[in-house]
Amino acid sequence: MPYARQIQDAIKVKRDASTFILGLSSYAGFYAQKLWVDAFRRLGCNILDEETDEFEGKTSSVEGDIDMIVEKDGVVFGVEVKNGFSYPADIRRKFRIAADLDTIPFFIARTLSWSDRKWLPSNGGLMKLYDVSIFPPDCPKKVQECIKVLGYPVFVTEKIDNHVVEHLDRVMKLGFSKLDEYKSKVKRYLESG
Repeated sequence: MPYARQIQDAIKVKRDASTFILGLSSYAGFYAQKLWVDAFRRLGCNILDEETDEFEGKTSSVEGDIDMIVEKDGVVFGVEVKNGFSYPADIRRKFRIAADLDTIPFFIARTLSWSDRKWLPSNGGLMKLYDVSIFPPDCPKKVQECIKVLGYPVFVTEKIDNHVVEHLDRVMKLGFSKLDEYKSKVKRYLESG
């Protein structure tokens, strides 16, 4: 086979894999959100609402919603799950929604930009980062092919591992231990504009 033909075939395989995995990414986002809901429940949290822009008489001042409102031991978190391959562009808008709803903004994300990683805690937000995008086991052979061909950070699972759930618990405990500080920062953020 001529070299040019080998290159064309390799490009086609990568293009097809990219099209497949990116086409599945929205579904994978909802799937990951479902697994994180389960992880919170395993920690004894209450899921008070999902896909919402209002909570206990408060409404967001910006367009959109957050994925879930989670409560544990009287502390309420506005949780947003980001399972994508690239940096999420709507972190500050989602933060605003959670803050408007009088919750502690909490981001569970595969990746965040360095500026967002600094900005979130300085404004009273929590974050739990994880390394690989979570995909459903619906088509494991095709997803495994995408991992092999593209090298994408993808993991097929039916449940968040216990050690990851334990880390999620430690992040929440950080929120509990510095609750007044986080609430003060969120209040300052809301007052600034």
